[in-house]
Amino acid sequence: MGWDIILLNRFHDIIPGSAIGPVYDQTDREYEVILKSGAETALHLAEDLGDRICGQGKDTGREKPGDRKVIVINTQGYEREDTVTVSGVARGETAFACDCLGHRFPVQYTGEDTLIFHAKGIPSCGCAVYSLMGAEDSGRSGPAAEHSGYAAEHSGYAAECPGPWSGFFENDWYRAEFNDKMELVSLVEKGTGGQLLKEGRVGNQLLTFEDRPMNWDNWDVDMYYQRKPYHAELVTAPVLKEWGPVRTVVSISHRFAGSLVEQDIVFYPNLPRIDFVTRLTGETIMFC
Repeated sequence: MGWDIILLNRFHDIIPGSAIGPVYDQTDREYEVILKSGAETALHLAEDLGDRICGQGKDTGREKPGDRKVIVINTQGYEREDTVTVSGVARGETAFACDCLGHRFPVQYTGEDTLIFHAKGIPSCGCAVYSLMGAEDSGRSGPAAEHSGYAAEHSGYAAECPGPWSGFFENDWYRAEFNDKMELVSLVEKGTGGQLLKEGRVGNQLLTFEDRPMNWDNWDVDMYYQRKPYHAELVTAPVLKEWGPVRTVVSISHRFAGSLVEQDIVFYPNLPRIDFVTRLTGETIMFC
């Protein structure tokens, strides 16, 4: 799998960019081979696992020929629940996901051929199988249809919902409040009632800093860089990009000189988590 090459290429001159050009020509070729080999191995193992599981599955009476099976694999050492993304599914083709016990989970379309759903109880170092069902199958889903916490009319929800953002999100675990820059001004943990932010401080604050090392560009990050923070020159208004039973996504952009920072803040009604997905294009910037 090339682990020896990966470890070799973690040599300190390679990581910060201070090695000579021919070194990177070689590592680029090596990484290309390693990535290709790893992808082929992962695909082979996934196909083999799929054949073993779906090929030996028993007829429960809930599936029909043509139902699409999704195998969710948990490589961690603890039971998990999380959002599953499935591509190659035409919009409107699937109304809900159904587990082996007949529990229904609403799906949310995030693109023309991509959907997501919330998966629960994925065993540690194991997997679970879900069936993607159409609206005509709503009567065949078995008991506990309310398992997902959402009514059937939410199934197959189209996620796109451009519009204004209220600045608040709340689920069973927390209550979050943001300002017009999508900086987190309040985060209350419902279980304890505790405020997780220090008074006068904000979360998700994006700043740039002037970094002028005394000697070496790659090696020195001097403490005095903190004396010169810079706020964004332009911040767009937050936009409610997605809304549905699986997740809510708010998008915002920050302009720093020649660089653009685009961010999606992702909220989940069924998870005690907020994801901050940040993309940077342009010049190199240090954030804090």
